Amino acid sequence: MNPKTQKAINNLVIDHPFYGSLLLKKLEILEDSSIPTACVNGKEMRINPEFVESLNIPECTGLIAHEVLHCALQHMYRRGNRHNGTWNEACDFAINHLLEAEGFTLPEGALLNPAFKDMNSEEIYTRLPQKKENDEPGQGEG
Repeated sequence: MNPKTQKAINNLVIDHPFYGSLLLKKLEILEDSSIPTACVNGKEMRINPEFVESLNIPECTGLIAHEVLHCALQHMYRRGNRHNGTWNEACDFAINHLLEAEGFTLPEGALLNPAFKDMNSEEIYTRLPQKKENDEPGQGEG
């Protein structure tokens, strides 16, 4: 495992035990160069090691905490019939505001919009431009 990823995991366990315990109890962490950044499906967290190399340790810690929150907030089960890409964006906006409020550092380009602060994913989803199913870039789970 990438040393930055391991350091970020250690940071979560020591400094943010809520996130660290969820990560270690629920998720297998795998490196995967076929994805752009990271994703989670409730059982596995996949992280692109090349992307991790572009981050500093606090950003990597924020990235992993972000993926853990997808599980903690059960985003994969709340999606229903919503468009996967739009739903993932809505969830990212909701998660990133929570992490920012807790003092996490997020990677550059993280989805943040003050208009969505204090909204849940379902509320944010209704405010995002809706994509067509054939606009879906891939078959991943977020």
